[in-house]
Amino acid sequence: MVTTRALLIARGNICDTVAVRAMMCIHGGAGFGKPLAVNICLATRSGVSAFSH
Repeated sequence: MVTTRALLIARGNICDTVAVRAMMCIHGGAGFGKPLAVNICLATRSGVSAFSH
């Protein structure tokens, strides 16, 4: 896996959000890998999963 600055920022934000048991929104243009970033970040945390439609 290649770690980009955007992925590191997303990981930090997701970890902070999960820690306080809150919700967040990841937004951006099409094709930027939002679902991939969320799934990668959550896969590193046990007991946490994401769903998408």
